[in-house]
Amino acid sequence: ALGAPKPALVHIPTDLLGAIAPDRAGICVNNFQFDNIFDNTAAATDLGFSYTIPFLDGARRTCQWLDARGKIEPWETDPSYDRIIDEWERLCGEMKERLAKGGAA
Repeated sequence: ALGAPKPALVHIPTDLLGAIAPDRAGICVNNFQFDNIFDNTAAATDLGFSYTIPFLDGARRTCQWLDARGKIEPWETDPSYDRIIDEWERLCGEMKERLAKGGAA
């Protein structure tokens, strides 16, 4: 929707994120500890709901609205996410090396 490059996804356990960055990621612990499935079937069945705006258009409009109001924080201003990812990848790399050599994790 935004023409952004494909992201590199990094899977870090939610409980770890909540422990090391509770002010930024604490909500993830509660939100993602269980499966989340969002479905509009009941709204369509009970209320006659139907989409009037395609998803991509809605995503673009939402981002434009946020951008126009200065609500999108530039990632460069907060290096904490990059530090967390770098440390996670370093630790995972060390664990992989130890396991490949037959050592304990």
